[in-house]
Amino acid sequence: MDRYDRLVRFAIFRSSRAECQYDPAWLESVASEVWTGFIGTLSRNPDSVPRELKTYFIQIARNKCIDALRRGRHRQAAAAQGESELENLATTEQSVFEIMSMAEDVTRLRSCVSKLSPDDRALCSQIPHIVESRWRDVGRALELSESTVRSRWPGVVQRLKACLERRNEG
Repeated sequence: MDRYDRLVRFAIFRSSRAECQYDPAWLESVASEVWTGFIGTLSRNPDSVPRELKTYFIQIARNKCIDALRRGRHRQAAAAQGESELENLATTEQSVFEIMSMAEDVTRLRSCVSKLSPDDRALCSQIPHIVESRWRDVGRALELSESTVRSRWPGVVQRLKACLERRNEG
């Protein structure tokens, strides 16, 4: 806790500067929620410690800020500055914290995809079509029948999930 408390507080301050400046106890309250949530998660599942703790704490802090703002505890301070912090957070397409988290996820996923067989990697290259349920297009691109593609895809997904779980545990 000593190691990451400053990071948590900085993330809270960055996510809700107006609230923190208006009421310093608000920062303490949200930080307490972050630590309580983290300890609750560990007590429910002791094996769930994430691999990238910094990103995990930043994301928890951001989410707790959004929750607190939604509860409407201190909307008056934000309204005095023109817009509420909630609106600012909602209109921001991707915060720095989300981008960091997504970059780590993409890196892990790419590593797992690279360990698949060549046939499975070829199937993964068709993910845009698969997401849109264009199985026939995937089959044509890979010179396979639609039913073969549909039957192979769940296995590829399972192998990727298993790889990602192993990487998160290790």
